[in-house]
Amino acid sequence: MKTFIAAILLLPALLCHAEDITNPRLVTVSAKLDISRDDAKRERTETTGHCVEIELRGAKSVTGELKVVTIIFAKKLPEGRLLEKESTDKITLDDQGQATVTSSTETLKYTREYDERIKTQKKGAGSKGGNKKKSTPRFKTIPASGEKYAGWAVRVYSKSGEFLGEEASASHYKLDP
Repeated sequence: MKTFIAAILLLPALLCHAEDITNPRLVTVSAKLDISRDDAKRERTETTGHCVEIELRGAKSVTGELKVVTIIFAKKLPEGRLLEKESTDKITLDDQGQATVTSSTETLKYTREYDERIKTQKKGAGSKGGNKKKSTPRFKTIPASGEKYAGWAVRVYSKSGEFLGEEASASHYKLDP
């Protein structure tokens, strides 16, 4: 009876070790986006710098050099296609299986949509000012342009290229949602 109770008490510990072996995510990623702005609030064009502060916690089986890939996603305007700005860092986990790294800063420049006044042509010099009525101003819309921030993803790989873990600002940016 004592061996049965001991086996039941040891079962959770055995399952924890088995999970380390079968878990494809051997590295837990915790990340926070840091944004820096260089512009005044009322400007049409804004320039922003985006970097990600990353904390990693690895399983005991994870050793050696790791490759941390940080991707900043941006929409290219006006066409709207998605761009990926990628940076890579190589790190090694400490004795407790942890590491902290900050990605390189990716700079994005974006000009919002705005209206521009169209200058009307003046009447010829021959007119003696008979029609003093002002015409209504006309405007044309200038579309947004540049690169607008859309999200981020952090992916961790072993030296041999094995996928160990990831985190992203939204699930559709993950490789393994």
